[in-house]
Amino acid sequence: MNLSEKTCSFINNYPDIIKNSDYIKLRDIPRHGYTNTFDHSMRVARLSYLIAERFGADKESAVKTALLHDFCLIDYRAEDYKKPDGESCYLIKHPKDAVINSREYKLTPKEERAILTHMFPLGPMPTSKTGWILTISDKIAAAYECCGGFILNMASLYFGKSAA
Repeated sequence: MNLSEKTCSFINNYPDIIKNSDYIKLRDIPRHGYTNTFDHSMRVARLSYLIAERFGADKESAVKTALLHDFCLIDYRAEDYKKPDGESCYLIKHPKDAVINSREYKLTPKEERAILTHMFPLGPMPTSKTGWILTISDKIAAAYECCGGFILNMASLYFGKSAA
């Protein structure tokens, strides 16, 4: 799934993060079956900005946490990142990894907490506007990516490879 033109233009306002050599590696890490972690984080950042703007929240903090919420250089589908029973522990572990990997961006305690709680209700509940904005934006982007990818796959099966 490609990023929209608006999202591509928007993310260029954050070169300190998106041009980081480790962060760029997120393009190689799958997310939600139909996209990658870099593009997913860009979608979450754009949504977070729009929601923060609408509700009078801190837009810069919302975007920063959104860009960094999945800053984990681990393929969650890899065998070495699963529990012995085969259940992935990525959902539980990755917020902590993201905070550790984001330290160079001098996260505030509120921003760290937002990242740590973005997997609610599978993890702790957010405690700030920024945390709720991140959590909601992440869920919306994930739903779009999963459903949109599914629809593209079905269309290509029906119409052939040129449809996707």
